[in-house]
Amino acid sequence: LHGNTDILYKNVYAYTEGEYPFTNHHWLSGVIFYLLHGLVGFDGLVVFKVLVLLAAFCLLFAVALKKADFWLVAAVAVPSILVLRERTGLRPEIFSYFLIALFLYLLSDLEEHPGHKRIFWLVPLQMVWVNLHIFSCIGIALVAGFLLEKIRDRILIRKLSLLLVGVVGATLINPYGIK
Repeated sequence: LHGNTDILYKNVYAYTEGEYPFTNHHWLSGVIFYLLHGLVGFDGLVVFKVLVLLAAFCLLFAVALKKADFWLVAAVAVPSILVLRERTGLRPEIFSYFLIALFLYLLSDLEEHPGHKRIFWLVPLQMVWVNLHIFSCIGIALVAGFLLEKIRDRILIRKLSLLLVGVVGATLINPYGIK
């Protein structure tokens, strides 16, 4: 934000190897954390983290409810929370957790509403995700998986094929291109 582009090539999360050449796939997360810290301080960052993870949980819970009974979803959710609590520090992967949930939510919504075009919001979301965290490749995998699952549905196959091309193209919009 101040003209210093070191964030693109320096890993600020690894203090032992901070000078080692590095492609920073989570540079935008650092910018967001920096801005939020300036606005709301560290306590505000903790609240932000909780809200992002809670939103991811709610989206995944909603998707699961479309496929299974409430009590089954709730029973599976409790151990999932216990497993995930180990990696919920203020780190760039919180954005990936949220975006995985959002991708799944929008892709499952396409099944119920094949005429809706909101699925194409995944293209700009992928462009943001590729700059937030390295797990952005999961977005491509989710779209490809849904495409393979719907291989016999002519309406959805066309829409998901276009979406896959858009998501792959959006992945290239980052400071490093294909690298």
